[in-house]
Amino acid sequence: MRFIDLRSLLIGVAAAVLLGLLVSVLLIWTGAYNIAASSGHSPLGRLVLSLTMERSVKAHARGSAPTLSAERVRSGGTEYRVMCEQCHGGPGVSRAEWAKGMTPRPPDLTKKAAEWTPEQIHWIIEHGVKMSGMPAFGGTHDTQITWNIAGFVKQLPTMSAEVYASIPREEGGHNQSGQTH
Repeated sequence: MRFIDLRSLLIGVAAAVLLGLLVSVLLIWTGAYNIAASSGHSPLGRLVLSLTMERSVKAHARGSAPTLSAERVRSGGTEYRVMCEQCHGGPGVSRAEWAKGMTPRPPDLTKKAAEWTPEQIHWIIEHGVKMSGMPAFGGTHDTQITWNIAGFVKQLPTMSAEVYASIPREEGGHNQSGQTH
């Protein structure tokens, strides 16, 4: 009797997996799934993507953050203002209008950065996040620069708009074209 129950269970699971694959192939092949960024994600899709991203970052961000001087953090602020502010905004500064149309919407780091460790922030900056618009800066930027940015981002939740506004947009860092001075 037990063998029959186990066999029935395995057949049911295999049938469900097969049906799921068939439905997925049909959705892909027919183009029925709307990939438009303007349509947003379903609540389940948003949950799955968010949880996957958070768990992946926590699993892959290893090591320890270097001690960063105030000068390095300020340098990271200059880099942030040039490379990140358009999507993430800053204290007293809204993200660019076009970034509001991104799906998923880039997080407001004045709030979200408090939830991440410096190592996790650095990992995201270095490696990016697939299918989110977040590029991997590790291939184009020195590790010292990405750590400077991570150190700065970690301070955003407690930073005033006045302090943020005092950080220059260019100061020996990258200009709007991404070229190093």
